[in-house]
Amino acid sequence: MQNQDEKLYLQAKEAYYNGKPIMSDAEFDALEERLRLSKSSVIQNVGSWDRRAKVKHPTRMLSLSKIQADKQTGQPPVEEFKSWLDKTVKKIKESKEYQDTPNNERYIDIEFTQKLDGNAINVVYENGTVKGAYSRGDGTYGRDYLPKLIDYGQFPRTIPIPMFEDRIVEVRCEAVIAKDIFERKYSKEFSNERNYVAGILNSDDTTPEQLSEIDLVPVDIRESYGDETFNSVLIESAQAFGFKSSQELKRYIFPIDSKQDNVSNFKEAYSYFEKFKENGKYRVDGMVAKIDEEWRQVLGENEHDPNWGLAIKFKPEDCITEVIGFTFEMGKTGEFTPVALLKPVDLDGSVVSKASAYNYRFIEDNNLNIGSLVTLVKSGDIIPQIVNVINDMGEPYDVVHEEDCPYCHSPLIIKNGIHIHCPNEHCEGIALKRFINSMDALDVFGCGDAMCELLFNHVSSNPFFYLTTSKDGLLNEIINEDIMNKNLMKFVDEVKKKTSLTLETVIAMLSLEGLSNNGKTIKEIAKKIAGVPYDFKGLEKKCVEGWEEGEEKHKLVENIVSDLKSHGIEVVYPKYEEQSAEQNEIVKITMTGSPKPYGYPTKAAFVKHLEKIGWRVDEVDVKKCDILFTDSMDSNTGKMKTAHELGKEVRSYGDV
Repeated sequence: MQNQDEKLYLQAKEAYYNGKPIMSDAEFDALEERLRLSKSSVIQNVGSWDRRAKVKHPTRMLSLSKIQADKQTGQPPVEEFKSWLDKTVKKIKESKEYQDTPNNERYIDIEFTQKLDGNAINVVYENGTVKGAYSRGDGTYGRDYLPKLIDYGQFPRTIPIPMFEDRIVEVRCEAVIAKDIFERKYSKEFSNERNYVAGILNSDDTTPEQLSEIDLVPVDIRESYGDETFNSVLIESAQAFGFKSSQELKRYIFPIDSKQDNVSNFKEAYSYFEKFKENGKYRVDGMVAKIDEEWRQVLGENEHDPNWGLAIKFKPEDCITEVIGFTFEMGKTGEFTPVALLKPVDLDGSVVSKASAYNYRFIEDNNLNIGSLVTLVKSGDIIPQIVNVINDMGEPYDVVHEEDCPYCHSPLIIKNGIHIHCPNEHCEGIALKRFINSMDALDVFGCGDAMCELLFNHVSSNPFFYLTTSKDGLLNEIINEDIMNKNLMKFVDEVKKKTSLTLETVIAMLSLEGLSNNGKTIKEIAKKIAGVPYDFKGLEKKCVEGWEEGEEKHKLVENIVSDLKSHGIEVVYPKYEEQSAEQNEIVKITMTGSPKPYGYPTKAAFVKHLEKIGWRVDEVDVKKCDILFTDSMDSNTGKMKTAHELGKEVRSYGDV
C-alpha cells in the first residue's frame, strides 16, 4: 500500500508528463529524497504511472542513458562519450556474431541525430494494420492516443510492405510541435513546447486544428515477437511506411574504425546539432548517439536503458535570480549542506526558489551572500544548480557567526576549510539522522523520515530496540498511547515480519561514519567478520580498522548478533564467493562534484593521484561503479542519488 509521499510523487510525475507540473523541481527533488531514504520502489519506475495507461507495449519502452555537456562552457562531454563508445565497440568485437562475420563485412557505424524535446509515442502495427499509438507511461503500459491522432495523417493506417504483414512492428516517435507555431499561438499560455504537446495529448478538450499541428517524428523501429524480444529495423523504413514527418530526423553517420578519429567525429556532430538547435523546426535539447541496427541485438538492453544508445545533453537553459537567504540541511555525520533561498524565478518551465550552495568553500570562493545574483541551470533537467555567481558582494556569507545548529543550537564550525559541521558529538540532530539511516538499512516498509522522527522523539533511538522487543509484543506496550495511530500499528506489524537479517544489515544499522548502506565497505567488513576472503583495497582506512576479533567494533557486532538470536531473529553471514583476478585488481569509479577543494585541479588529476599510489582505476557509469567519489557526502546530485539507491560505496575526494 502506498503512503502519502508515494502517492504525491506519482501524482507529480504524472502531472509533469501531462504537461501540468504541480510542484517546483526543488520540491520534487526533496520529495524524491525522502522516498529514497524510505527505500520506496516508486522512484525506480521508468516514466510515469498513468491511471489511464491500460495497453501494454510489445517490448519495454525505455529511456536512453544520458551524459551532459559542461553546464557553464557548453563544451561537449568528450571523455564520457569516448568511454561509452570504447566499451560498446569492445563488446561488439568480442561477440560471436562479430567473429562469425567475414572480415570484409565487419562494419560498425554510429548514427547521431537531434534529441527532440517531445513526448514519446509508440505506434504499433499488427499484421500490417495500425493497432495503437501508445504513450511511454511507465515503460510497460501506456495510454492509447490512436483515436485522437489517427485522422490527421501523421502515420499510415497500414504498412504497405509485404514482409511486415504478419509481424508486430513498433515505430517509436517523438510527438512535437513546430517552434514557430508554438511561439505564435501558444507561448503565452504554456511554458514550453513539450508541456503544450503533453497537455494536448492528455486533454479531453482539444480542437482538430490543435491535433493536426502535432507532428510524429520516427526515431526507432523494431519488429517484436510477442515475448519481449525484438529485431531492429532500419529507420529509413519509416518513409517507405508513409510517416509524414520521417524526413525531419536529421542523421549524421560515421563508420567506427581504429583508423578513424572517433572523438573528432563526435565533436563535429556535436557542433552541427548545437547550431541546428537554433534553426531547427522543433525544440532540441541535445543529440542522440546510436550504434547501427545490425549490432543492437548483440548489445541488448538493461533494466533502465538500451546499451546501444546514448543521449548527449547540451548546455542547459539558464536564468539569473537573487539570493534572499540561506538554510542548512544536516546529514548523519553532522555535516550541513547549505541551501541558497532564491527569489522565485521560472527556469525552463518550472518555478525555482532554492538551490544547493554545495559547501562552505563554494560560498567563500564565490563570495556568495544574501543579495548575490546567481546563474541557475537544471541538472538532468530536474535539479536546479548554481553554476555562476555574477556579482561579487565583497564578503561571503558568514556561516560561523550567523548560524547555529538548528537542533542543539551549538555554533557551527568549518572543517578543513570546506564543510560546515555541528561540533557537538551529542547533538540530537546527528543522532536523529543516524537513526533515520539505521531504519533505512532495516528497510521496514512505510517507515519514512516522518515515522522515524516520531519514533525517535517518543520511543527509543536504538534501532535494534524495535527488533528485540517486538517479537513478544513488548513494542505495542511501550509505544505511548497518545502517539498510537494507524501508521504506527502498520509499522509494528512490519517489524514483526523481520525474522532474519544479513550481517551487512546489522553493520549498516550501526550508522558508523563512512559506511554507506549496502556499500562495498560494509560488504567487505561483513566478509572479514564471517571469516571468508575479503578485500579492503581502495577503502577508507579509518572505516576498515577496528574489526579484528576482540576489538571494539567486532565485539559490538557480536553482542548485537547474540541479542538478536536470543529473540529468535536469525543473522545470515556471507559465504565464500570466488572472485576473478580482474575484480580484485581493478577499482571501478565514478566522480561527482569538484575535487578542487581537496587539492586536485581536475578530475583527471585526481585519477592520476590514485594511479600514483597504486590503484588500478576504471572510470564507469555510476550504475556500474564500485566507488562514487564526491566533494560532499551530503550532496544531492543525480549520481549521488543513484549511488545510494543501488548501494554503492560513496567516498569524498579526501578519503584515499
